[in-house]
Amino acid sequence: MNNKRLIRLAIRGKTSRKNGAIDILKETTLTEKDIKFLKKRIKNPENILDAINLLNKIEIDLTDDFIALFLKVKKSVFDHQGKTIKHEIDFEIANYIFNSITNIDDLSKVLQNESFERFALCVNNWNPVNIKSIDLLIKSNTNKTINRVIYIIKYIAYNNLKDKENTNIVLNKINEFVKNSEKKINDLLLNELIKGEPLDQEIQTKIRIDLLHLLKLTSDKKCIPIILEVCKYDNSVREFGIQVIKEINPKYDIEKIDFKNPNLLQLKQIDTNDKFIDSCFNSELEEYYENRKERDMIDLVSFNRTLNSNDFQSAILMLDNIQNEFKDYFYLYYCYANIFIKTGDFSKAEQYLTMGIEKSKSKFDLYEAYAYLMFLQKDINSAIRFWIISVIIQIDIYRLVNYTPFLYLSVVSEYYSNNLATDKLLSIVDMIKYGNIRLNHEVVVNIQNLLSNQNTKRIAETIEILRIHYLESTTHNTRS
Repeated sequence: MNNKRLIRLAIRGKTSRKNGAIDILKETTLTEKDIKFLKKRIKNPENILDAINLLNKIEIDLTDDFIALFLKVKKSVFDHQGKTIKHEIDFEIANYIFNSITNIDDLSKVLQNESFERFALCVNNWNPVNIKSIDLLIKSNTNKTINRVIYIIKYIAYNNLKDKENTNIVLNKINEFVKNSEKKINDLLLNELIKGEPLDQEIQTKIRIDLLHLLKLTSDKKCIPIILEVCKYDNSVREFGIQVIKEINPKYDIEKIDFKNPNLLQLKQIDTNDKFIDSCFNSELEEYYENRKERDMIDLVSFNRTLNSNDFQSAILMLDNIQNEFKDYFYLYYCYANIFIKTGDFSKAEQYLTMGIEKSKSKFDLYEAYAYLMFLQKDINSAIRFWIISVIIQIDIYRLVNYTPFLYLSVVSEYYSNNLATDKLLSIVDMIKYGNIRLNHEVVVNIQNLLSNQNTKRIAETIEILRIHYLESTTHNTRS
């Protein structure tokens, strides 16, 4: 059997014949004509994975051909944080090239700008803590690749990696990069600092401490106000945050800062002489640090199973049994309200949400639930008011974790053609929740129909006030 036939089988044959052909080719010296034939075969995207497998087995280097191929094939798509949205064949091609090259500098001469950025993201998405792949991200030095470097810090926090030596090398490399980087990285670090991790408070604390350490390396005094605000609310990082502020600016008078009662929100007083607009922004709100998790209150698996089986009486009994112990915990009232919404008893749901807002330490999730209840009852004015209150609490305490009110308000702002507000609201949604989350068409149309019967000027003005006084103060737009 000639070599061309073997190559054809190794790439496109059935598994048994493919493996047999590869075994023979491993012991065969290919001629220039054979290699030329092989190069032609890899130009077909359907052959690429099998071709890479063959090349790895017979140890023939076709890196230059694969670089040319990388530039021609369909491109993978990445979000603003460098995470894969759509995986294409360039992923595999990039990783073949990456495992074949010895000098990154040589590669950067061939792949430039967008192509080099895409190559770096393909490789690092394959293995986030590979040291050489991090070198690629750092060399690319775009917003997406820098965000990807910052993501690696979160990846390490979430995954208890066994190779501690490699992890330390990775973190030291990131530290060095931040220390020597341009100032643009500071905004990206601050973006991550103000975000919360709704699934795990302990991980949030670890990530925030790692980010504070990096901000300390920047020595940028402009970071201090945001660090200070996060420390006011998140007492789990307060001690280290104060230390960071002192190291960035030893002359900063930290003693004048009142950390004793950060719970009464210092909201901007906005007086428009419009009762509705003023009610959105001038409420006296208290928001207390909350580090309990839903699973601390109730067996979520059992509770959700009871709810899903529509056994609402049993679900209510489960909550009744723990209400004295968790009477200041928002999730108790959130669950009660959810049950009564499911049963159609909106009056009872409103009663529990009102009670929860009065008694709970943390309230922004309850305001979001209250807004949804109002929306179900077609009271769009009240829904907008409560969505706004949920949003401004989250912004004020530097803990962006509930994307829902931002998402609903983006539909409202889009209805009034406020593109700046819409973009900002959706950028925060994307920052909180990966995956390009958007409301379905039916819900959007429902909101638009409700808005069509309202005072257009008043609601449009409300959204613009929200944008100017709150949304624009959150950090730069992070949508790519």
